[in-house]
Amino acid sequence: MQVSVETTTGLERRMTVELSVADIENEVNKRLQEMTRTTRLQGFRPGKVPLNVLRSRFYEQVRGDIIDELIRKTFPEAIRQENLNPAGTPSIDTVNDNKENNTFSYTAMFEVYPKVSINSLQDSHFEEPDIDINESDIDSTIEKIRKQHAQWQKVDRPARENDQVIIDFVGTINGEPFKGNEGSNVPLELGSKRMIEGFEDGLINAKEGETVILDLTFPDDYHSADYAGKAVQFSITIHAVNENVLPDLDEAFFTQLGIKGDNVDFRAEVKKNMQRELEDKIRQYMKKQVMDSILATNTIDVPKALIEEESKVLAQNFEKQYARYGMEPQKMDASLFEGEAKRRVSLGLLLSKIVEENNLELTDDELRTGIENLAQSYEDPNEVISWYYGDAKRLDDIKPVIIENKIVEWGLKQGQCETKSYTVSEFLEKGEAKQDEPTD
Repeated sequence: MQVSVETTTGLERRMTVELSVADIENEVNKRLQEMTRTTRLQGFRPGKVPLNVLRSRFYEQVRGDIIDELIRKTFPEAIRQENLNPAGTPSIDTVNDNKENNTFSYTAMFEVYPKVSINSLQDSHFEEPDIDINESDIDSTIEKIRKQHAQWQKVDRPARENDQVIIDFVGTINGEPFKGNEGSNVPLELGSKRMIEGFEDGLINAKEGETVILDLTFPDDYHSADYAGKAVQFSITIHAVNENVLPDLDEAFFTQLGIKGDNVDFRAEVKKNMQRELEDKIRQYMKKQVMDSILATNTIDVPKALIEEESKVLAQNFEKQYARYGMEPQKMDASLFEGEAKRRVSLGLLLSKIVEENNLELTDDELRTGIENLAQSYEDPNEVISWYYGDAKRLDDIKPVIIENKIVEWGLKQGQCETKSYTVSEFLEKGEAKQDEPTD
């Protein structure tokens, strides 16, 4: 086997592998000879089919199978010989099959992983939030908890903003029905913006038993291109109007939430949960700063094949979300996710190099501590810990998450970190804004 490698552009390589035709033909003859003992053909007794007959019937098929096997066998041998690390699936073509010259060769086109070196983060600046939870923050959180446990109660009055209406609806475009145009006994919260613009507003002041006709227009960016920008008429019948009733802060409500005690105990438990959630958000906030800094400080070429693969994964995950929320499945164009895919692949390559260069592999104790910390946010931490340790694959899946925490510690030690005070609401608003910033 002779191997030659050519760099085409960037990370792309063209590898040519030359094999001996004599070896191929010898293997063909061997296979055909073996077939004489087992092949059944009309007009011949079993095991008595002449070799020349088998050759005329099966030579090309057998030779093709052998060549495929040789390519699968020699490709990994060739990349090991040339010390190459392919990224993605190679594209393989036969370029020379010359029996007279006793040569056979094929080419494999593929990208290789880039050589990665990590720059210091010593010039990076990080901000560590310092947040005190005050009584008004606890009050706000308690109101959110009450709203989460509110119950709908029927009322005898016109519908208002934030009420729930139970409706039947039928939609038509130019007088004709369309896919998903009707629903029966559908609960709809007015102001939730679940429906197209004007639908929910058009039901304000509607009463039980009333039928409302709305002439609306699908938005230009509607998820179904067949209906985008088109005029639509909805006939909507109101079966009930319900208002949201918040629970009282009493012992029955506390017991429902799994809290024993009075209002003082309840507030203490709420504050403890708020503190735990804030600490988790601060960790995520610090992690994002470090990851952004790693990307900004280290520029690398990224194999297109890996970006394409990650883009497809992101598109598939997005499609699954539609089904998870009971929405009509949408086929997503993977190219829409290329920016985020490039960020993820780049970060993955950089983080692997950081782990390697700084010996950040997890010890058993560090893995256990990391899982215990993750489990604290669940109702039964011990059950979560047992769940992870009950399956080796689950442990392998969680290791990268815990290693990332070590990388964050490494980054913060390298850069310059300053503490800044925030109120709860200020930090939550800042954190949400950070999450919404474009990352590529």
